[in-house]
Amino acid sequence: MTLWESRRLNEQHLSLLNAQRKEEIKNETQLFRLEKQDLLDLAQNDAFHKRDTIRSENTKQREIKRIIKSEQAKELDKNSKMF
Repeated sequence: MTLWESRRLNEQHLSLLNAQRKEEIKNETQLFRLEKQDLLDLAQNDAFHKRDTIRSENTKQREIKRIIKSEQAKELDKNSKMF
């Protein structure tokens, strides 16, 4: 094997290794992006769930206050009619 042939083989081998390394980096980057998007989606879903829970709790509290207020008004009317 001549020096030129061995050099050519070395260059081909290096280019093959570089292509493999670039492919690995591309795959790792793509995997990282997918995991990052999954985490962002999960965090967003948690935030929506918390907001919905808070809204439903607030709605319940308002409904309870409204019921109490109406019951108190009924009691006042009932008591005022007695006197």
